[in-house]
Amino acid sequence: MGEDVVVYSKPSEEHGRPTNLPKSFIEALSAIQEQSFIDSTRDDPEDYAKSFTLMNRLHFFWAGFSGGAFDVALTAVGVFLFSLSLAGVLPMFGRWDPGMIDLAFAFLLATFPYLATFVLAVRIFSQISGTISKIMALWLSVGFFVGCSVLSILYFLAGHAAAYDFADSIYLFFNKFSPTLADIFWDEVRKVLVKASWRETVLAHFCGFFVCMVYLGKLLELKARKRGTVLES
Repeated sequence: MGEDVVVYSKPSEEHGRPTNLPKSFIEALSAIQEQSFIDSTRDDPEDYAKSFTLMNRLHFFWAGFSGGAFDVALTAVGVFLFSLSLAGVLPMFGRWDPGMIDLAFAFLLATFPYLATFVLAVRIFSQISGTISKIMALWLSVGFFVGCSVLSILYFLAGHAAAYDFADSIYLFFNKFSPTLADIFWDEVRKVLVKASWRETVLAHFCGFFVCMVYLGKLLELKARKRGTVLES
């Protein structure tokens, strides 16, 4: 039964580790897409959930966690540069007085990893059709939210530490090479670090939350469809 239903029921081993379990967020989405097709072509009793082992669930959780952490790492850079431009420290697209279109486009560029993940989640989760694909998506969504939350909080703490606790040491370090650069850090960059870390933390939690809401919405849709089928029969 497990081999017919679960794509990852009997993983092969390489150096003591399964080789056909998802190692990235994209691989996990691809696995959900494939399993959704399999679920749609077979009977789908709830007992099939038992064949999706703890190891499988942890791999999907880790794929989501690493995907969320990776998105935070990429977006943190973009949000920091965006915040520098808002503060007038850096020009935005060569302009010191950016217009609304410049601001909107820069924000989209800064948050592109989150936007891309959200669009992919909507696209793939809409295909979920059975028990196993639901469990895959659940653990991936939870892992993604936790990954976004953990890394964004660490970034928040690091940004505030650099702006307050270690600001003197950082200023003295920059001052050895360029007093002007040290002054820019003290007068401008410290404030931007605080604002950027706040913005990144809020964006990361919103993205993780919305990915989970996409999954929850599909789950409610499947339950409503199943209830309607039972009533018709």
